[in-house]
Amino acid sequence: MMGSNEYKKQEMGVRSLEILCVVKKHYWKAINSSGSIPALINLLRSKHETLQCISAAVLCNLSTYLPVCHSIITYDIIPVLIGLLHSQQPELQSRCAVILCDIAQIEDNASQIASLDICLRAASALALFVFNNPNQEHLIREAGGIEMSVFQNLLQSSKEVNQANAAFQMIMLAKVIIDKDDVTLSATGIMTLVNLLKSGKSSTVIVVVHYCTAQSTFQLIAVQLI
Repeated sequence: MMGSNEYKKQEMGVRSLEILCVVKKHYWKAINSSGSIPALINLLRSKHETLQCISAAVLCNLSTYLPVCHSIITYDIIPVLIGLLHSQQPELQSRCAVILCDIAQIEDNASQIASLDICLRAASALALFVFNNPNQEHLIREAGGIEMSVFQNLLQSSKEVNQANAAFQMIMLAKVIIDKDDVTLSATGIMTLVNLLKSGKSSTVIVVVHYCTAQSTFQLIAVQLI
């Protein structure tokens, strides 16, 4: 049911799992082995906040079990969870934070979580510093500049907000990225945004437009600080 294209069937399916998780704790084994994990993660990527919240609740109950953690990290869930930490829904934020906490305790996931989040925050801060400020650009280049690899994982992320974020930052930081020329970087960033807008997914278009609006405000603040 969760794999259906119909919203009602998706909701009924994920709500059933939510009940099973609570009623009988040992059901986690059956849920994990039945192929439900990828379906739950797909619902986390849904444009429907209700489905995101319920699937996060199910995964939150399941992620306390080590085998489930090993299952969910194989589906590139970390960027999705980090993106949902910026949701306006407190329940969704808290559930995603709990899941991240659980999966951070195994393998090298803690460093991956920190790396993605730190890259997003650090690049945003640098973009603010360099906007319309050649002196700051010079100082960053003198300090060694930035490498394209910083943005690569974000551009390849399954989360549209990460792709949009990286594209904007590449454009703004093009002159301080040392291993690519600024024209190529700007063109790559612009094409990424254009492709996101042309994707046909309304949720993707909303994300990009929202980020464009946020960046316009961001640039106005930068002008006032210079």
